[in-house]
Amino acid sequence: MRTDAVLELDEPAADLDLEAAVHDGVQAVRIRAPQVLDTERPEATLALVRLLREAAADGIPITWHGSVADGIDASLLVHLPPPAPSPAASGTGADAAAIAAWRERYRPGLCYYRLGPGFAFVKDVRDVDASARYQVGLTDAPRAIEQLEAVAVAADLDEATSRVLDDLEGERLALRLGSLVTILPYRMRRWPVPSLEV
Repeated sequence: MRTDAVLELDEPAADLDLEAAVHDGVQAVRIRAPQVLDTERPEATLALVRLLREAAADGIPITWHGSVADGIDASLLVHLPPPAPSPAASGTGADAAAIAAWRERYRPGLCYYRLGPGFAFVKDVRDVDASARYQVGLTDAPRAIEQLEAVAVAADLDEATSRVLDDLEGERLALRLGSLVTILPYRMRRWPVPSLEV
């Protein structure tokens, strides 16, 4: 449901086309229901990660509340908009610490990619001690990465996309939960201001 230029959702859908919604005038996203990033809810978790990634790609503010269950490494997500503080949240211990660290470390440009003819360039500075820039030089890399932007069934991927996925997983640039997978870096569609941040 849209209210003026705000797209309001109860739950993110894995096939939501945020780029098209932005083209149609959406300027912000708000998720009303609390979300839980959890290995027991792979489709819902990856749909949320995908929505956060797409919001970051388009520079669209997104407001959501939620928690991180055991089994999800929140440090992989610090480049994505974190959950907003909620007075009703009762997170304690590891969950609260993971979310606090996420909020503290979040900023634009920590982990993104750009596509070129026959290659993909990925910048990953989520961990200052292991900062890296990668160039995936396979001819099929741009097509494979575009396929992996979706919440994909890993077993349904073609051989070239599976090879790219293996490389991305090896560098902690993809999140696989059960049979489902999506990439973590976002495509830099709108550069932040000032652009020196990235």
